[in-house]
Amino acid sequence: MRDRDLIVFVEVRCRAGRSLSRATTTVDRHKQQRLARAALFFLAQHAEFGDCSTRFDVVGFDGNPDKGVDVDWIRDAFHPEF
Repeated sequence: MRDRDLIVFVEVRCRAGRSLSRATTTVDRHKQQRLARAALFFLAQHAEFGDCSTRFDVVGFDGNPDKGVDVDWIRDAFHPEF
């Protein structure tokens, strides 16, 4: 997704029910590294975005659609080292 001059990579996570941990907390260091590699691959395939800065967001959905869902959107959630 684009946000002005940024290319934003968004990881979306869902957790049903009322777990002790939030969906957004499931994006650990290993998952962040995988997302960064995927972003590098995408950027290598799309030279038109080569000069753009990147941002990594995480969106989490917690709950049950029948009983209500909490949505957390963490902009600029992490900064991978390229």
